[in-house]
Amino acid sequence: MTDTPGMGPTFLANLLSERTFGPGVQRTLRGLRPWLERFAQRGYFGIHEPWPTRGPERILLLAGHWLGDTFWAAQTVAELRRRYPESEIWVATRQRVRVLWRGSVPEHQILDCPHLVSDRRRDKVSWPGIRKLAAELRALQPDLILDLSGNRYTALLAFMARPRRAYGCASNPLEGLYSRSPRAFGEQAHLAERPYVALARLGITAPQRPLPLPIPTPRAEAVRHRYQIPARAPILALAPGAGWASKRWPPERFGQLAAELEDLGLHPVVFGSANERPLLESVAARTTRGIALPGLSIPSTLALLRQARLLVANDSGLGHLAAAEGTTVVSLFSATNPARYRPLGPRVRVLRAGCSDRPERAQEHCHDQAGFACPASCWDTLSVPQVVAACRQELLR
Repeated sequence: MTDTPGMGPTFLANLLSERTFGPGVQRTLRGLRPWLERFAQRGYFGIHEPWPTRGPERILLLAGHWLGDTFWAAQTVAELRRRYPESEIWVATRQRVRVLWRGSVPEHQILDCPHLVSDRRRDKVSWPGIRKLAAELRALQPDLILDLSGNRYTALLAFMARPRRAYGCASNPLEGLYSRSPRAFGEQAHLAERPYVALARLGITAPQRPLPLPIPTPRAEAVRHRYQIPARAPILALAPGAGWASKRWPPERFGQLAAELEDLGLHPVVFGSANERPLLESVAARTTRGIALPGLSIPSTLALLRQARLLVANDSGLGHLAAAEGTTVVSLFSATNPARYRPLGPRVRVLRAGCSDRPERAQEHCHDQAGFACPASCWDTLSVPQVVAACRQELLR
């Protein structure tokens, strides 16, 4: 497979170069559209009305691979199926979150794309990998691409895959490569609404609240038996990890919280990724009966979360999944803004640290920097007794 004609390695490498992303790049790309049109399908940059009722034959979603982002992106499938019941829906994602799409997208239409970039700050970028992935996606001949990651690399990938149309969910330096630039994302809108910025070009709006994903899960009794959790023990779920260190309530406080709530008759179970094993085990070690389950599969995790009396979590993906399932969630925030990132569900309580630099109003992160290296002292105003009291109140509801 070859590159889109004229879109050779030098041109694309220059587009990907950090040096090119000055304030005038978006304006420059719009000016280049008459030239870019020769490499796109006819009418790609036109002023489009929502797709006709029959809809596109093949829709390709460019989705992230971080748990929370993927959860929100996967919500769009139900809305797309309602609007276009005859369309094929394909997903480009990564192996670690393929399971979140199972049950809503056929297995063979969930593509494992290791070179797909979700977040430049945490993902490695490979130009040869992006070029190879673009050729693979172009071979699918997608009619419509919805970029639900919305960064410069996925915008470029959407154009290189040569669909009839491509829409994005967020402003980025290469948004001029979409068929139309994304609509503005509300300054105080929740993250759940962001994927629908792309779908808005189709006349589809975000639902009132997220729904549980139709992920096939094992029987909770079988998972309990495997990890020696007594059949009738009320589960206290704990998720002390998070994608950014600054989003983590200090682990020693999580351990103390687990020990105090265990005294109420709860059975602590500590969840997180395999890479977080030391963190999880340090929390479980503060309890008498608690267990750490690093790297537990998402289906098995969901099976246990559905039976949990309570989940205490930082701003992380597990909180979003559990809240949508109806599990009671106590969510701890400091470096990120709960107005933008809080879990959405019928039984969610948010507790915030009182740091003077915590993000407010339209801010997403403290100091307006994702992953800002906050000192542990930022959490000092959110004490163990405060969280214990909130958990007791939720348990009595």
